[in-house]
Amino acid sequence: MVYAPGLHVASDIARIVGEVAAPVNYLNWPNGPGVAELAELGVRRISTGGAPQNNAYRSMQAALSKLLPG
Repeated sequence: MVYAPGLHVASDIARIVGEVAAPVNYLNWPNGPGVAELAELGVRRISTGGAPQNNAYRSMQAALSKLLPG
């Protein structure tokens, strides 16, 4: 498995997939290609990194800030 974080342009992803012998893992970016396009490019696995955890923390902070006296 090749993990190449920081890629978000389809042509760059396709190049990596085409030049390495191992399956490619893609780190999901908000403005990056969608799941169907990544599959077409040959990506074998999509990771979310810390995004779900960060979103959960932000949601929790927003909810708790409403409980605190302002």
